[in-house]
Amino acid sequence: MHRVMGDNIYDVTFKNFIRWAFEKNPTITQFTKTSQEKILEEMTITSYKAQESVLKRGVSGFQKLVVVIEGTLKKLRSGNIVATKGQCYG
Repeated sequence: MHRVMGDNIYDVTFKNFIRWAFEKNPTITQFTKTSQEKILEEMTITSYKAQESVLKRGVSGFQKLVVVIEGTLKKLRSGNIVATKGQCYG
């Protein structure tokens, strides 16, 4: 499959995973499918290391939409988990 589709297989896999996460999120499901697809097309896949900051502290308003593909997203100071695999945050 990878030989036929090349690196596109990874893009398709990740985008389908994100669509699945969107379907589970009550806020995102309020958007039309067209709007959800536009959001998806603007998203980039970024990896973060443990303890690396994903969102800037003290910034009010929307910064980014995070979809956890692997691992968990925690608040640095408290250690509280705010999102796990397949969940959106932001």
